[in-house]
Amino acid sequence: MASISSSVLASTDNEYLILAALDRVRARNLLQGHTSYVWAIAFSPDGQQILSGSLDKTVRLWDADSGKLLHTFEGHTSSFNEIAFSPDEQQILSVSDDNTVRLWDRDSGKLLHTFEGHTDFVKAIAFSPDGQQILSGSDDNTVRLWLALDGQNLLKEGCNKLQLHPDLVAPKNESAAKACLDYAAWEDTAKAEFLVRQGWSAAQIEQNFKVAVTKFNEAQKLDSSVDSKEWEAKAGRLVASVKVEEGGKLASTRGENKGGDHSLQRSTTNRS
Repeated sequence: MASISSSVLASTDNEYLILAALDRVRARNLLQGHTSYVWAIAFSPDGQQILSGSLDKTVRLWDADSGKLLHTFEGHTSSFNEIAFSPDEQQILSVSDDNTVRLWDRDSGKLLHTFEGHTDFVKAIAFSPDGQQILSGSDDNTVRLWLALDGQNLLKEGCNKLQLHPDLVAPKNESAAKACLDYAAWEDTAKAEFLVRQGWSAAQIEQNFKVAVTKFNEAQKLDSSVDSKEWEAKAGRLVASVKVEEGGKLASTRGENKGGDHSLQRSTTNRS
């Protein structure tokens, strides 16, 4: 007597159902778009997305369920060797025969950072479990450890470390200070404190009262506890005292020069 399993397999109807199911699986998983060999693939940690890297120099992100192409990441100048998702699935790593490691934003497809330093093909990559560090291995016989931070996060880290450094508020570093105010994600009270220090620095270093007042007013808009008028008065007294001191030094120098001229005239008269 034939077993149940053999009876099922022998059934024409069941064979048709099994083959039809296999065809649907094959069709659902056919991800087309690359124009050359695919050499690297990876699932996202939650299994919902798929990465593929190709000799066509692109990385592609796919929806695992529908097979829909979500993003094409372009920038490498040679073929891919390995790709990976960050543990939180928000970032993507790729390495290539162009000797670079590249970090991408998953949702926007934007290139966040290019890590350069290897002198030969980069063959292997890995995120640390917390996603904050990256390991890369290369044909140059080195393994390198990198901070897995995009450009904006690197800026935030640098701004936070230098927030209280006097050089950051100096007038000569206005561009760097503006970048920190715009992108470091400081709270308004921290921004206000920074602006007050900028204004004081402008008054102290360059005696630029106008810039100082502007900074104090901006600070007060962010934090109502900042008394812009009080700071304005302090800056005014500072600028005035510096100018008085400089004026005194200038008068003294002129007096010394004038005295020297008289001495020279007396010496010339005596000789004659």
